[in-house]
This record gives sequence, C-alpha cells and structure tokens, in this order.
Amino acid sequence: MKKRKSLLTGLLLLILPLVLMACSQTSQKTYTHGSDEVVIAYKGDTVETITLKSTRTYEQLGVTSKKDAQRVIDNLEELFKEYELEFQLETEVTDKDASYTLTIDADKMNSTEFKKMYLLPGVDDFTSLKEVEENFKKAGYEEKK
Repeated sequence: MKKRKSLLTGLLLLILPLVLMACSQTSQKTYTHGSDEVVIAYKGDTVETITLKSTRTYEQLGVTSKKDAQRVIDNLEELFKEYELEFQLETEVTDKDASYTLTIDADKMNSTEFKKMYLLPGVDDFTSLKEVEENFKKAGYEEKK
C-alpha cells in the first residue's frame, strides 16, 4: 500500500508541472476577411496581443505608384503615433501592393486613446477573448482552422 501511495505521489509530481506549463502557454486563433488576417494571442480567456495583417493593391489604396503607396503606409504609422499607442508595425511596399502587420498589446488597446480610433467598435474590453472574437465574427471575419 505504501509503495502504491509513493508511486502515485511520484506520478502526480511529474504530471502537475506539465499541466501547469500547458495552462500557461500562449495559444493563437486566426480570423480572416478578404485579404485581412487577425491573429489573437491569448492565455485562457485573456487576450495578450492582437495582430492585424493587411495587403492592399494600388487600386484599393487609390494610388498608381510605389511612391504614393509608401506615402499611404507612412500616414498609417503617423496615425498610430498621433494616438500615442505602443505598437509594432512592419510594412512592405512592392510594385503592385502595400502590406502591413500591426501588433498591439491588448492592455494598451483598452486605453482611451485606442478606443478613440474606432478600429474595432463595440469592444469594451480587449483582454476578453470572448468579446473580441464576437466582434470579429460580427464584422464578417471567419476563424481559420
């Protein structure tokens, strides 16, 4: 009986850290809508970051040259600086289109400054996975499996 108890205790001590590590790992969900993609990084029910990826042709941007497309992308960066947000923005302008990848911490998105931008109207708490997902679904985004 003592051997069985110590064996069981030993197994629990081995399994418990694995379970705790699994619970603390960040997971991701991806939503798409046309050429836009949103990646939500979360732990449990708490959103950590939201990454928006978008590509637009020159025609969609209303421009005809690489220089004009770059100007549009530069204006996007200035817009976020205007609202004093912390963000990571990667951009690329090719001969045919312009793309950007924007990553913002969910806690920062709960700021009054971000909410003034109305990028995701209807979301009151950007750290709530359920609320953020519902908003994207209402906007026509579909989960990528």
